[in-house]
Amino acid sequence: MKNLKIVNHPLVHHDISILRDRRTPPDRFRQTVSRIAGLMVYEVTKGLSLETHSLRTPLEKTRGKRLSQEIVLVPVLRAGLPMVEGFL
Repeated sequence: MKNLKIVNHPLVHHDISILRDRRTPPDRFRQTVSRIAGLMVYEVTKGLSLETHSLRTPLEKTRGKRLSQEIVLVPVLRAGLPMVEGFL
């Protein structure tokens, strides 16, 4: 299970309670899923590899870092669609 990430954060726990509440209307459910995904993105992407590249700032030439590979988001089932929005 090397790809399993457990996000143990108070804001995520709060939002999961909103998702579990049967009184949560569909629009709030989608917004909450999107917010959870936005919180998760930092945790699940921290292991991505970077490469160094040259760039020009308004003042000088310098070096920066960028992702060494493209990221593709593929939503799984209906609940995955609001997660993509949160990741973007």
